[in-house]
Amino acid sequence: MSSVPHTAESLEIQVNVDGLLLYESSGYQLWPILGRIICPTLSSEPFVIGLYAGHKKPQQVSDYLKDC
Repeated sequence: MSSVPHTAESLEIQVNVDGLLLYESSGYQLWPILGRIICPTLSSEPFVIGLYAGHKKPQQVSDYLKDC
């Protein structure tokens, strides 16, 4: 794991979201919010920012991302 240099003035984070069905018979879904630091380093592993869980897709993206 690389460290951020002390001279860095900004931090860029790539954010991705996607849903996945846990069990087809239950219809229960997880919608993770994942992040990855892309600047100043390009070798960051993805990390979990948050999770949304439920029996259907979130109705409003603002509800899904409001705490993010």
